[in-house]
Amino acid sequence: MTRSQGEAALRGRDTQREKVYRAERIFGQMLEQALQNPQVVVSGSTLTLPPEAKFSSPEAVQGYVDQVLKHVSTDWLGDCERVLVRKRKGARRAHYQPADQTILVPDGHWTIRESVILHELAHHFEYSDGPAHGPYFVRMLLTLVDSVMGPEAEQLLGILFEDEGVKVR
Repeated sequence: MTRSQGEAALRGRDTQREKVYRAERIFGQMLEQALQNPQVVVSGSTLTLPPEAKFSSPEAVQGYVDQVLKHVSTDWLGDCERVLVRKRKGARRAHYQPADQTILVPDGHWTIRESVILHELAHHFEYSDGPAHGPYFVRMLLTLVDSVMGPEAEQLLGILFEDEGVKVR
């Protein structure tokens, strides 16, 4: 068993992982479509979605992460420790490493987008002993999306989580 598998076993089974990912895939698709028409109707509400930031390099992501940490530290978290961003070789997904507080991103890949980076930052702020994509993580992600992308983006993601049966603290 690898170290990360051992840590995951201690936290419990991550039963929501695929549900969270499904909802986030739909969220990403809707953000893409919002570039043409930012208004969407979901559950009877008309929402205006913000343009999603996209990044060309790990260095650009680092600048974004630094700004988000500065914003949320004064908003609702107190002082935030710096999160480093590094290039992830040979992978197609972003990943957060809690041991060294680092987000690894594939250089020049579609995963270098705002919603994915906020997902990884939610892992940084989620302190529960529960599953990696459990209710506390989901609440932290929704809080970040609300604070950074706005309440309508948070409302949409919350609806998508609810549609997938994702539990929120």
